[in-house]
Amino acid sequence: MQSPNSRYMLAEQMTPIVASYPYLIASTPSQIPVAEFARVFTPVANLTTLNVNIRTAVQADIALMFNYTSNHWSLDLGYDFWFVVAKK
Repeated sequence: MQSPNSRYMLAEQMTPIVASYPYLIASTPSQIPVAEFARVFTPVANLTTLNVNIRTAVQADIALMFNYTSNHWSLDLGYDFWFVVAKK
C-alpha cells in the first residue's frame, strides 16, 4: 500500500555550509547548519529505477490423446510434445 504522495517524493542534493550564514556563526554557534540545499532535486523514482536486459524463453507442452471406449473397455493412444526455444 502506498502512502499519500509517495510517488512524488523528491531527493535533494545538499552541500556543506561555506559561509552562507555568517550572522548565525556570531549569534548562535551551537545551531549552525551542517549542510544546505544545493538547489538540485529529482524524483526518487528516477534514482531507484534501473535499466534491465530481459531475455525470454518460450516453452510448450502439447499432449495429444485418442480414446476408444466400447463395452466397458477403453483404449488410449497418445503422445506428448515438449520443446523450448531460448532467446540469446
